[in-house]
Amino acid sequence: MLNFLWFRNDLRLKDNKNLNFKSNKDIKMIPIYILDADILSRRDISAARMNFLYSCLISLNENLKCIGSSLIVVEGVPKIFWKDLASKRVISILASKDYSPFSKRRDQAVEQGLKNTNSTIQFVKNNVVFDKDDGLLNPSGGPIKIFKSFKNAWLKKLKNDLGVLDFDYEINEMFLSKEEINEICKELNIESKNIDDLKKNSFHTEDPNLIWDNFKNKKISEYGNNRNFLDFNSTSKLSKHLKFGTISTYRIVKDCIDALGKNFVEFKQFKNTNKEGIEIFLSEIIWREFYKYILDNFPEVAKEPFQKKYKKIEWDHDKVKFKLWKKGLTGYPIVDACMRQLNSENWMHNRGRMIVASFLCKDLHINWQWGEKYFREKLIDYDLSANNGGWQWVAGTGTDAAPYFRIFNPAEQSKRFDPKGSFIKKYIPEIRNVPLKYIHEPWRMPLELQNEIKVILGKDYPKPIVNHAKERQIALKRYKNI
Repeated sequence: MLNFLWFRNDLRLKDNKNLNFKSNKDIKMIPIYILDADILSRRDISAARMNFLYSCLISLNENLKCIGSSLIVVEGVPKIFWKDLASKRVISILASKDYSPFSKRRDQAVEQGLKNTNSTIQFVKNNVVFDKDDGLLNPSGGPIKIFKSFKNAWLKKLKNDLGVLDFDYEINEMFLSKEEINEICKELNIESKNIDDLKKNSFHTEDPNLIWDNFKNKKISEYGNNRNFLDFNSTSKLSKHLKFGTISTYRIVKDCIDALGKNFVEFKQFKNTNKEGIEIFLSEIIWREFYKYILDNFPEVAKEPFQKKYKKIEWDHDKVKFKLWKKGLTGYPIVDACMRQLNSENWMHNRGRMIVASFLCKDLHINWQWGEKYFREKLIDYDLSANNGGWQWVAGTGTDAAPYFRIFNPAEQSKRFDPKGSFIKKYIPEIRNVPLKYIHEPWRMPLELQNEIKVILGKDYPKPIVNHAKERQIALKRYKNI
């Protein structure tokens, strides 16, 4: 029997449950990654995200080379690939659980294809600490729908099962050698891509474990105070690594609770202490798991509001305003700066994501799904569960959603989270000369000043495409009438 480790969003050798899970150390595995043709053919896949994936595969292969092995990379449809392989040899496959509707359909198709063979596939929980199979339920026995309840249940379960964070394996004993893998590829006619070919589109990325160590040692203590400031380099920048699993959630959680101490469940005790930042960051990790839990239990949220009544909300379909929003030309500097950050870096600060989402849904009255799709096309760290959950939170349609009457005032958000205007000036160079007094609301600048600094609104930078106060009232009325 040939034993395959099918890598997906778990592109690491360290703290990998698929390796910890393997019980027979005499059985060595063949590492493989399938570039899914069904994904590659989609138009909404960010080129930057694919290039980052290639970088992760190159890094994974380098780590395998260090122990004498190598990664097989093939392109194809997984259900066809595995069924064809099973017709030639008996195979055993280990893979990490995935929770999106697409992923579950893919995995069910693979299982179905192996049904009449002697081959097997087993899915291991590897990218979250707990999922719906771990018994996280509400008092009625159903799925939890409220984050606070999920967080409490998650923490309580972790306290009673700290062993879930432990790993015990020797990586050197896990995989077949490069030479053995090459022979198997020849025997089974597996056409593995040359890893060097992937380098044409990849880009250098730092070791995520070093990124985490730097953040943990230097920034996490102030995370609670600084995380919302757009002009601070205060976030972990690990979102893309968590998306592709190049760093383990288990390691991050373990480091956090080790720092918080044995009573980590009692989160309130950390308020206004030097551990508050750690507690808040751990909460963000739990939010990430909550959104995966929601998507797993309620897959329909991928296509519709979690709160069904909001299917009836009245949306505008103004493609002109939507295009201006996408390009960062709304006339609201903080919105435009955030969108330009997204367009140039394929990443956006989480505070920025909330600001631009609120503006799209509540000021332009455009369906959150339009924005969700645009983020999918751009973000390197795009993750369906987190992206969908975040958009529905802001739109007021999701679980634990912001109340419909919570509408972000872009100018006030700007003053609060970019007080010196440095973030705005970085991404909107055409208004760098605007004085701080007006940088958040340039439409208030007197014409004489506009002429003096050569920033004419409507010419050098747009006038606001909507009046926030007016659109706020329209949004409140539409939501209230549901």
